[in-house]
Amino acid sequence: MATNKDSDKISLRPVDGSSAPGYAEAQPTSPGAVSPSSVPVDMLTKMLGVEETVIRGHVEEGLPTNADGTISLVIYAAWLISKQ
Repeated sequence: MATNKDSDKISLRPVDGSSAPGYAEAQPTSPGAVSPSSVPVDMLTKMLGVEETVIRGHVEEGLPTNADGTISLVIYAAWLISKQ
C-alpha cells in the first residue's frame, strides 16, 4: 500500500498570524456547517437535546461565550467538568 508522506504531517498556523504557503484557514466545508468553536445556542440545544433555558442558565452561571453569543463545544465541556 502506497502512502503519502505529506499526509502524515500536521501543519500549524504561525503564532504571529501571518500567512504562509501551505497554510489554510479552518472553515466549515459544507453549507450550514458550524465550527465547534462557535455554535449558536439554538443549534446547541438540538445537538445536546436540552432546552434553551438549560444553556442560558449555564451562561448565567458563568459559562464563557464568544462575543457574538455563540459557544465553544470544547469550552462548554471543560466548564461542565469543572462544575463537578
